[in-house]
Amino acid sequence: ELDLGLDKRGYISTADFCEERIGNISEVAAVGDQVRARVLAVKPTEVKVSIKDRPEFAKRPLSEFTKGDEIDATVMNIDKTRRGGTTVIYFDVGAVVNAFATGRGEAVLEKGMKVKVKVDDLRRHSISVVPV
Repeated sequence: ELDLGLDKRGYISTADFCEERIGNISEVAAVGDQVRARVLAVKPTEVKVSIKDRPEFAKRPLSEFTKGDEIDATVMNIDKTRRGGTTVIYFDVGAVVNAFATGRGEAVLEKGMKVKVKVDDLRRHSISVVPV
């Protein structure tokens, strides 16, 4: 259990403590040690944190994007199963969340393809883009 200075219990798994595989956190830390951590998940009664470098920590926050920005992207997934025949294309744009575009671009785009996209809309937890 971690003291986060909150009214919620904090916890960290051994897999999120360091890069090496350890059996018990007490092998590398002691009660009272202070560490810098990042929040992975907030639940009603607890907060999960990690202190190891994770790929998602290198991602940019949505606040660094502006409508109209042209950015490099990689096609991550093409979902053709939407109702009404609409296709949703998901892109990795280096943000904390994947960007998405809707429409009929599946004929020219393939998973893994590198493309340019323009930020069309920013919401609290999403980025809508259009291929350039």
